[in-house]
Amino acid sequence: MATKWTGGDKLRRKLRAMPAQVAIAASRALVQNATELVGKMKNAAPYDDGDLFDSIQWQFTNAGAGGETASSVKGAEGLSVTVSAGGGLAWYATWVEYGTPPHINGGKFAGTQHPGTVKQPFFWPIYRLNKRRIRSRLSRAQNKAIKEVAARG
Repeated sequence: MATKWTGGDKLRRKLRAMPAQVAIAASRALVQNATELVGKMKNAAPYDDGDLFDSIQWQFTNAGAGGETASSVKGAEGLSVTVSAGGGLAWYATWVEYGTPPHINGGKFAGTQHPGTVKQPFFWPIYRLNKRRIRSRLSRAQNKAIKEVAARG
């Protein structure tokens, strides 16, 4: 007994349309996540002259590219957003995040004792607090796009 398959063309059209729709949805979710994350990091960052505050930013990149302190969230096929802090005038971002131990100075003030600095984490704690929300929002956006494509006639 032979089985007849109907609607194969319709299914193939839907499957071809999904990657583009999913990429668009993932892109929107990544932008929303990155914007929200940067805002929260800027609120948590210590503010002195504004260089560190201004260095916290996001951009579409290949995963792994970024400033001194960077976090990447990968989306659909190579689409990723990197949130970074540091670089340029805020080259000290890592020292603010992790602090410095007491040490003997070199250079102009050689031989003097530096007391070290207290850590003021503003980057990784905010990322870790929001990681689950970021992943959930991305998954929901992708699933919604897939369901919308599948529901079309």
